Amino acid sequence: ALVVRAVGGDDFRRIEGNRPRPVAWTADGHDVLSVTAPEADEQRMHLTRFDLATGTHAIAGPSLSDLGALSADGKFAYDFRRESWNAMRVVEVELETGAERTILETNAVLGISVSADDETLAIVTEDRDSGTQLVSTLPVAGGEPTVVYGAEREEAVPMRIPFGSAPAWTPDGQYIFVYGEEGIDRQEINGNQYIFDKVANGIVRINATPLPTTIDQVRLYQGPGWNEGTARWTNVSPNGQMVAFDARPGGDYRIYFLGTDENQQFRFEIIGEQGDWSPDSQKIVYRSGRDGRTGIWISNRDDSGHTLVTNNGSDSFPAWSPDGQTIVFHREVDGNVDLYAMNPDGTNVRRLTEAPGPDTLPEFAPSGE
Repeated sequence: ALVVRAVGGDDFRRIEGNRPRPVAWTADGHDVLSVTAPEADEQRMHLTRFDLATGTHAIAGPSLSDLGALSADGKFAYDFRRESWNAMRVVEVELETGAERTILETNAVLGISVSADDETLAIVTEDRDSGTQLVSTLPVAGGEPTVVYGAEREEAVPMRIPFGSAPAWTPDGQYIFVYGEEGIDRQEINGNQYIFDKVANGIVRINATPLPTTIDQVRLYQGPGWNEGTARWTNVSPNGQMVAFDARPGGDYRIYFLGTDENQQFRFEIIGEQGDWSPDSQKIVYRSGRDGRTGIWISNRDDSGHTLVTNNGSDSFPAWSPDGQTIVFHREVDGNVDLYAMNPDGTNVRRLTEAPGPDTLPEFAPSGE
């Protein structure tokens, strides 16, 4: 059945129809067109007009597969016809005569829309083998489609870089630091393999200005000592000079530091994990079980002055607010994980969330709100 409901209202009209497919309004807004299977011919779908005033429907046009779109003047429907599992056609159908014209042959069509001037179609297509989906425009008169979004549009779509995780921007937006998983040095895009020399799994820097839109534009850099395969997280300091990451080359997680400039080294390490920077880039808040006490700790970046601020073994993933006045973290109480906030000295602990299920991985907006 077809159901019509007023926006924001509870009243609706139900018009019985046999398996109605996607709908389109007529230009005058009085009726709705859809594709249904008449009782006398259930194997063929026909364009059907639903009269909203009378609550009736009647065959209004030829056999269609799906009503992808209806022209603004009401004279043409745009249909997509399946020829085989991996072949479909976009077809223009003249409603008065039933005459058909093929506009495009492609793998698979997921949706069609027509412009207000009836001159251009927007279509969503999918390659059945690769799963790649593209949004394209196509002249109604015919011609080649123009990709406007998807993997084949190399001018405007951000490049996806497999095997990169835990990204962190530098404050100036010039670079993104990631943990490069095994395989980041050998990327396969659209069946072609690209090899990045002098890069292995570990901490990797990506040039981000401008953002790469093709694999040929991707620039990866890995400095000396960055190829730590047990790393899992990166965090750039607010002043942009250092990158903190945790890893466990010896079995237990520790926080290590890299310089954002090439060949810049910092030999400090902190017993702990999941660290976040203070706004002045001088301290780190982190989770640790050092000295036999597990909770949230704060240390200077050279590991001096370490202080336990919570003594709860479940406290994890601390995040320091941009104004330096608040630390948010997750805590498990009675089997439920929620977010809590506190002052940096551990006072004024308060619960922020109470929803069932885990609330975790807090992150402040740049405004701190």
